[in-house]
Amino acid sequence: MSKTIGERLREIRKAAAMTQTELAEKIGKSRGWANDIESGRINLNVQFVTKWAEVCGYAVEWNFVPLGEEDTDYALKPTKK
Repeated sequence: MSKTIGERLREIRKAAAMTQTELAEKIGKSRGWANDIESGRINLNVQFVTKWAEVCGYAVEWNFVPLGEEDTDYALKPTKK
């Protein structure tokens, strides 16, 4: 089954070993906001997807890989650590 953008963002947050609270603080939002994003209750704009990926140290392009192709050549890899 294909992952949603929220599920992808949860995956990169966890791969960065961050809690929702830590991530939200770095973005300037609440933990509840991060939870709503990951759960698909809030629609995202490109600005927030980009910021989320940058804060977690991952390339934003990973979030735009066609759904269902995440496990091919588009493996989740950090851009820095």
